[in-house]
Amino acid sequence: MKPCLHIAIPAMAEADFLPSAMAALLQQQSTYPYHIYICVNQPESYWESKPDICQNNQASIAYLQSLKADIQIVDKSSRGQGWVGKHSGVGWARKTLFDHIMRIAAPSDIILSLDADTLVDKHYCPAVGDYFSQHPRSQALALPYYHPLLEENNNEQANNEAINRAILRYEIYMR
Repeated sequence: MKPCLHIAIPAMAEADFLPSAMAALLQQQSTYPYHIYICVNQPESYWESKPDICQNNQASIAYLQSLKADIQIVDKSSRGQGWVGKHSGVGWARKTLFDHIMRIAAPSDIILSLDADTLVDKHYCPAVGDYFSQHPRSQALALPYYHPLLEENNNEQANNEAINRAILRYEIYMR
């Protein structure tokens, strides 16, 4: 029996990127069963200080709920559900997802961690599953990933260049 792949994705203010990321994940040509878990998250205090992020997160939840797919949403962004105190951020969202998955996953299952703005090839899930089937003693795997870069048009060239540099620095740091 093939292991199940559990894909953990934290998301905050990612409504613009989720459709592309979900399309890539939902088009996987995999013989491995897989489930997607998304933690839409923010500090509770954002309802007062950053309402644009809150609205973006609510749009993300509405979009995810509209999909006809097996996606489990962990809502840490709706009013009264956000992070309080020092436990917040992308790391805490990932931990929350991993804890949730560990309660339901079989020992032979595989947990994948992605970002909400990361695109994967249609063979991503089978490549991961095959790797662990061929290397049963392996405990971890790091695959290259890429965030889409912004086009450099004349109107926003300086801003997009700065954002692209930040994206590339982040990817280099994470590798």
